[in-house]
Amino acid sequence: MISKTSKVLYVDDFVVFRNLVAKALSELGYEKVEGAVDGEEALQKLINAQKSGQPFDLILSDWNMPKVSGLELLQAVRSSEALKNITFVMITAEKENQHIVEAVNAGVDDYIMKPVNKNQLADKILALNQRQTK
Repeated sequence: MISKTSKVLYVDDFVVFRNLVAKALSELGYEKVEGAVDGEEALQKLINAQKSGQPFDLILSDWNMPKVSGLELLQAVRSSEALKNITFVMITAEKENQHIVEAVNAGVDDYIMKPVNKNQLADKILALNQRQTK
């Protein structure tokens, strides 16, 4: 269940998008939001947070990033016993069905097309919570 007290990690190599999503989440009342510039940094933050006993509850990740892509990050998260239950939403400009299928097969919880806005995030989180409570 994602709540206003949930810890959120947003991963995107473009600072403008990271700032937009952070602002939208802040406006929605989420206070524990951190950013990462790519999947490599995100994975390190996820591992460190888990080890410190303050794990992330939600990952919002871009697909196309240097070093470690969003898909590779998703695969790493799902293959890690410690991280596999974190809710993962891909936020991307990738519109090809093949990409959506790849993400679903890798275990993504949901998919949002860029550009994303506050209302889309709120709707997506609500839908995720409704699915998780069933």
